[in-house]
Amino acid sequence: MKFKYIILIVIFPKLVSAQSLKNSCLEFKKESIVKLNEFHTEVVDFPDPNYVSKKELITIVLPEYLTYSYNKNKIEISYLKMSYELNMERFNTISFGPFQMQLRFIKQNLEEYPSEKINDEVLKNYNNSGYKYLINHINHLNKLEIQWKILKIFEYNFFNRVNKNNINNNYINFIRKYNSGNIRKPNNHFTKIMCDQKTYEEWCSEMSKW
Repeated sequence: MKFKYIILIVIFPKLVSAQSLKNSCLEFKKESIVKLNEFHTEVVDFPDPNYVSKKELITIVLPEYLTYSYNKNKIEISYLKMSYELNMERFNTISFGPFQMQLRFIKQNLEEYPSEKINDEVLKNYNNSGYKYLINHINHLNKLEIQWKILKIFEYNFFNRVNKNNINNNYINFIRKYNSGNIRKPNNHFTKIMCDQKTYEEWCSEMSKW
């Protein structure tokens, strides 16, 4: 086994367990508002969602985006690639990018979405190519503007499955589906933020007011 793989196997679990933000909620909020202002500046020209407002779509990723670390993300991508090369289980559930998406999530949504509606060549050319194609384009998938496009695809897929006349009632399930892959009410707290014991959807609600 290559030495760099051994290093990644040793440090990645420690990195994940140590990534929670333990500073005060007031300090975290102050830092997050600065990051949020920069984020809104970037997404203002991004394409609008299909069913919800842009603010509502932004809200579902805020806990991930505001705890995102560029340096940690580089390690996550390296670990993901290594896991794939070594045929390690669950490589497709390692989160990466500004919205902390998983390859499994990206694959499922691209395969469900009509390819003729996609205006990005890499995403459009996926065509059920599998994980190797996604791994080969991981740097592209890691970009903020591309994860926004994937998020829009997820939004389209989700609301195409539910009563579109009841979008407000389904919004909380939309958040839950993005966070955990199901719509069950969570009974655990979002562990990336330790200053307060809130669920992912509770943090979404809180952060949407910042």
